[in-house]
Amino acid sequence: RTRFSPSLKRDRRLEMWPPTAATLRESKGEPRLLLRLLLLLLLLITGTAGRGGGLAVGALAGEPVRPDESMYGVFSMACTYRRVEVEVFVGSLRATGFGGVVQFGVDKAVDEEMRAYLAANRVTVDSLPCETIPLVTPEQRALPHGLWLGGLNQARYTHYLRWLAEHDFERVWLLDARDVIFLRNPFESAPHNLVLFAEMPTTSVWVAQRVSACFGDEISKEMMRTLRYNLCGGTVYGTSAGIAGFAREMAGVGKDMSLTGAQRRVCHVNDQPLINYLTYREGIRAPGKLRTKNLGAVELHIMFHGPALTIKTPRVCEMFTGRLRKNGNDTGDLAIVHKWNKCPAARALARSRFPTLPVDKVVGNSVSEELKFKR
Repeated sequence: RTRFSPSLKRDRRLEMWPPTAATLRESKGEPRLLLRLLLLLLLLITGTAGRGGGLAVGALAGEPVRPDESMYGVFSMACTYRRVEVEVFVGSLRATGFGGVVQFGVDKAVDEEMRAYLAANRVTVDSLPCETIPLVTPEQRALPHGLWLGGLNQARYTHYLRWLAEHDFERVWLLDARDVIFLRNPFESAPHNLVLFAEMPTTSVWVAQRVSACFGDEISKEMMRTLRYNLCGGTVYGTSAGIAGFAREMAGVGKDMSLTGAQRRVCHVNDQPLINYLTYREGIRAPGKLRTKNLGAVELHIMFHGPALTIKTPRVCEMFTGRLRKNGNDTGDLAIVHKWNKCPAARALARSRFPTLPVDKVVGNSVSEELKFKR
């Protein structure tokens, strides 16, 4: 046999992989090399334990490897809701095969039927004080609880921060509960940090009025002049760090809004003005990817781009209907439809996809009422 230097011998051993019958015969005088080859083969077949380690058998067979969905979370508030009001949300989500964490904030007085349904579908329940405070007085603001006493739509971000701290999440969706339906697993796409979604191609007059009442008329006018899109607070996606940063900023803006407009009830109720004011303050003026001071990396999707869609207007409903007709009800990569109950085509799609869910019992503006709105 030809004699090799140690370095050449190592190089030749690399050429021996994968092992053939000839390689194994040639290795008889080198039991340690044979043992190493067998151990490497065993590792490739079985994979290694842990989150990101190893190559699973499915990958060797050409099958996709399922991620550890216990690190993925869907957060929502279902405070005084009944089972029928969340069944489409929960049922369609679980029907996509998603096996990760679903966490709802509910009122302590929620009925037993609702609790039993959520438990059967592996929904984690956090009992909260869900009442809305109509007016914040100076005495209430002085209470040593560290929070403002606004409505749940504003206060929920403090609960989201607590949930994030209680579990080691990687990715999280913040969603409305009553009017969201899932068409596929919402975690198929990976967020870079924070993903926001527009629902209208212009600033909402209603949002501008709320900002004017609670932050001042000059800010409202500047928002109307510079913002090209109205953002949706009912569909937000991101990494755990991205969502935590967003929730902290939303909680801070909500507190500012409540204190600045303390004597105006409208300043304590909704979070829609907050998310649009926050993005305005962070310099987000148009869709795309950008870096912000307090939110980090942000990606803003326009309608029909990204994994979520909000059917806010009749025009969006008509576009959604047209796309379904053109594509034979194929919704592509769209995972979430928000306000599906406002659009007849979306409701029909939900009925056909999920015949066992109470699609027609979900409350919302009727089809005829929605299509009477001016564009």
